[in-house]
Amino acid sequence: MATKNKKTKKQSHIGEICLSICVVAIVCFGVLAIVNQQQEHEQKQKHTDSSKQTETQKKDTTDKKEPEATEPDKIESDSSDEKATHDEKDDYETEQSTKEVERSASGKKVANVSLNVAQNEKIVILSGRVINFKEEGGRCSYILTNGSASRKMPSSVLPDAKYTVCEAISIDKTNLEGGTWTVKLEYQSNDAEGTSETQTFNI
Repeated sequence: MATKNKKTKKQSHIGEICLSICVVAIVCFGVLAIVNQQQEHEQKQKHTDSSKQTETQKKDTTDKKEPEATEPDKIESDSSDEKATHDEKDDYETEQSTKEVERSASGKKVANVSLNVAQNEKIVILSGRVINFKEEGGRCSYILTNGSASRKMPSSVLPDAKYTVCEAISIDKTNLEGGTWTVKLEYQSNDAEGTSETQTFNI
């Protein structure tokens, strides 16, 4: 009888130990589950924050616009256009200077005459040259016309390494009647003659 009671107590003690182990295991699993859930939540939060930051960066990039050209940029662009036109003119004149000179029916060389007109508030500046040959002893004349008014202004030929250059002249605007003036440059020598295209300026 005493032996049977001992066995019963032993079995009861073992059962309590097993129950305790089960409880501890359940608690551990519960703690692990909570920890895992928190970690997953943190990872999702980080992913969400990262996505928001990426979208914000994309929006900032989209909102940025190309800066408009500033006034110095426009001025520089205008200067570039003027330089390109000037370079084209120089190229044309260089090409003309290397061509064989034509002759008119009278036997004289045909002078290809280039005229430049510039002005400011007070004066008009006229200049020009023969671009297809170089010679000395010729005569240049600037011919100005405004209605019935006409002016012929002679100019000397200057020495140059490549062209036949006509000396520039300056005209005080107070010496010219108001209105639109036309001007052309004539060149003559014993062996050549030619006239530029007509240009205009306003007074």
